[in-house]
Amino acid sequence: MPSAREKRYARLGVVEVSTFVRDVITEALFLPWMLQIETLLLLLLYLPLWPFEAFRLGTRMRSPVQLSWLQAGVFRIVNIAFTYADPRIGRIVFGPRCSLPLMFKRFGGVEAFEATCQHVEEISDGQKIRGWWIGPRRSGTSLTILYLHGGGFTMGDPAFYLRFLDALREECPEGTRIFAAAYPLAPEASYHTMLDSVRATWSWLARQSGVDRDLMAVAGDSAGASLALSLRLGIVQGRDGVRGCSKFADLPEPALSILISPVTNLDTPTYPDAESSYVRNAPIDFVDTDALRHFCSSAIGVQPKRDGALTRFARTKLKLPAPVPKRAFAVSKFAQKDPVASPHSHLDVLGRASGDTLVCWGEGEVLADDAAQLTAISDKWQALTAPSVHAWPMVLFNLGRNVEERATGCESIGRWVRDHMPAGATA
Repeated sequence: MPSAREKRYARLGVVEVSTFVRDVITEALFLPWMLQIETLLLLLLYLPLWPFEAFRLGTRMRSPVQLSWLQAGVFRIVNIAFTYADPRIGRIVFGPRCSLPLMFKRFGGVEAFEATCQHVEEISDGQKIRGWWIGPRRSGTSLTILYLHGGGFTMGDPAFYLRFLDALREECPEGTRIFAAAYPLAPEASYHTMLDSVRATWSWLARQSGVDRDLMAVAGDSAGASLALSLRLGIVQGRDGVRGCSKFADLPEPALSILISPVTNLDTPTYPDAESSYVRNAPIDFVDTDALRHFCSSAIGVQPKRDGALTRFARTKLKLPAPVPKRAFAVSKFAQKDPVASPHSHLDVLGRASGDTLVCWGEGEVLADDAAQLTAISDKWQALTAPSVHAWPMVLFNLGRNVEERATGCESIGRWVRDHMPAGATA
């Protein structure tokens, strides 16, 4: 009979995956027909290359990144989706309509799911609060974590993270609850709008019954980690009286922060140094540097014309030179003027933030150098790395080859949380 740990970190089954793929295809049929044709042509062009690229990448990733050929193949498909496909495809894949049926199966049925996860949707301070409580309400002094999902600022939903976050909650001190929040997405919303939503959610969370303002933590991965970092920066800047940050001034500072593969710089280098992780890890990671620049541009409202999916695919595979991005100066100007948008420009300010911070990144991801820079702020900023890729705790939880691999991210983060719980909290 499987142990509780084996159940918590069970492998994705064939039935679960096939049902999920069926739901994605069904939802995609409602997209504009031109987008359907473009996506289908992209798949037909790539599928003949997939076995070769998966084998080549799996061999290359033996050092330093340890992934199987199957995992490498899945990563290539995700890379294609992130780099070439329209964000509307990603919103279907990671959206609630496809994610929730998968979560029902992973929790062991709707009843077990509803006993652990409670949906919230209400208005607070003129902002829509939407998300999921994970974990039963308990009495006593315990930790409350706000988790912000990733997805390149343009896609993603907390529903896709519920099983991962439940496993993470189980590894944290007893009584820990997690609120997985949704926020507006680009290009419909700008980074300012996203951050306003996160700020309102944090303020709402602090007023909830059973939430101790001194035992609140913020966490996130990728774009969500960027917003978590900006929230911390805004609170410090608001406390210091910086113009434009007054709305953060009365918010409680996070007791702990967990940043998984954070995007610290919206002004992603147009021509990065050849030795940087942007170039060094580009063949390995599933987040493409060009796509990262586009996502960051979308987040600040800069929408230059971008090559179509098939053009970008052909240019990449044929090694044709990329067009000079015209958005670079606009992105840089925005990042310089905004006091919270690009936290990498305010590392000295972040050094004055209270509470410990865990920064997680993979040795094979394009954002590795940026994440490592955060840990140089002070001794309170600590590192958790693995020979893997972008957002590795979440990735390995879903794609790990065995229980040990699937559990390593949640167990490592949970151990760090237990070791750094503020005084007065119940363990």
